[in-house]
Amino acid sequence: MENTIPGLGADHSQKDSRTVKNEEVTKVSPIILVKGGIDYSPSDILNQHAVGICTSISCVQLHEKTTGKKYSPDFQYLLQKKFYDLNWYEGSSILVALKVAKNYGFLPLSLWSYTTETDRQLSYAQYITKLQAIPDLEVLRLLGLCVDAIPGYALIDVTSSQSIAQAINDSDAGILCRYDVGDEWWTSLTGVVSWSPKDIDPLRPPQTIISGHAITMSKFDYSEVTGQFLQNSWGTLWDNQGTATVIWDKYKMTEAWAILKTPPVIPTFTFQHDLYFGLTSADVLQLQIILNKNIQTQVAQSGVGSIGLETKYFGGLTLSAVKRWQALNGVPATGYFGPISRAKMNSIL
Repeated sequence: MENTIPGLGADHSQKDSRTVKNEEVTKVSPIILVKGGIDYSPSDILNQHAVGICTSISCVQLHEKTTGKKYSPDFQYLLQKKFYDLNWYEGSSILVALKVAKNYGFLPLSLWSYTTETDRQLSYAQYITKLQAIPDLEVLRLLGLCVDAIPGYALIDVTSSQSIAQAINDSDAGILCRYDVGDEWWTSLTGVVSWSPKDIDPLRPPQTIISGHAITMSKFDYSEVTGQFLQNSWGTLWDNQGTATVIWDKYKMTEAWAILKTPPVIPTFTFQHDLYFGLTSADVLQLQIILNKNIQTQVAQSGVGSIGLETKYFGGLTLSAVKRWQALNGVPATGYFGPISRAKMNSIL
């Protein structure tokens, strides 16, 4: 067994106003889906070892299976931290990984020389120091060499096993999902540390949540139990050569994402009227929805997205949220959502 506690590090995704749902971009099968998807061979399973890069490595693993090419998960993780998370703490989110894959693509593995797979066996502090040491000009040069960007992504309804099955069948290599994880993923029912299938398969929900983990799901079989099959990023020593089973009725993912084959059609909205305290209108409702969805990382970190009820009424909570949003975006923080604020909001929608 390579690691007692392997790398985790999947944060919850902060959905934004550009996120579409999978049912908006795919046709739902009128037939109940019972069995489908594809297998991953041991050679398809990547290994993050001890560092929490599961979001980037799972995204790369899925895309490699789709294209038959090899990419650098370490460069993907560097882009996630440097351009989206804006911090160097361990972990990221699936949505951030997908944004990097859509906006920049993937760096061919043959062009990456700054770290090796062995470096993922280091402590996270040692590993991330290697990534931080890469000069900005070199990061930009490598960005120009990225290829095979994904057309888009969509959020899957994790409360519906049929939605999950449909998304897997629509894909070329599976979907990305996040689970709350405890030591059940590497410990038997009797408390023995083990990666053996007889001890941990099917995977059990956590009694105590340690972290989140991003993982690839490529197959389902609902013929006897609602079984789904995961391909991990801890290498082939884990479970059944890197693949595990979950029973959907007993253990559900917290989020799931599909990589789309064509760009999604995202409904556009622009603010055309001034909004102000005391007003009731459909535009106020749209403003409340957008602020509640945390359209920017800085908004999410500031707590702007805390209006709560979306009422169409521009009341005190909306006023406070607008002022905080304005201050964060270089707009006079008056609380009056006028021409300057409208132009700024429209430019980032």
